Amino acid sequence: MKDQAEAAFKTIGWAGDVREGPYYFALLGDTDLSIGYIVKQEDNRNCFVASPEPLTFLDGLAFEKTEIG
Repeated sequence: MKDQAEAAFKTIGWAGDVREGPYYFALLGDTDLSIGYIVKQEDNRNCFVASPEPLTFLDGLAFEKTEIG
């Protein structure tokens, strides 16, 4: 997931630098556990979040979204 997430982040403006992280988070499903990935950019301190499930509570905060393969 890390490589796919970072490649997608670069297409929407991540410079490749990291101020904090990377962090992983877990999403509990009915019968499984999904893992997400976050980095905070040093340059402008934007956060980039990759999740296998929609995180609708972030919709008002997102500047740009992209789908990962």
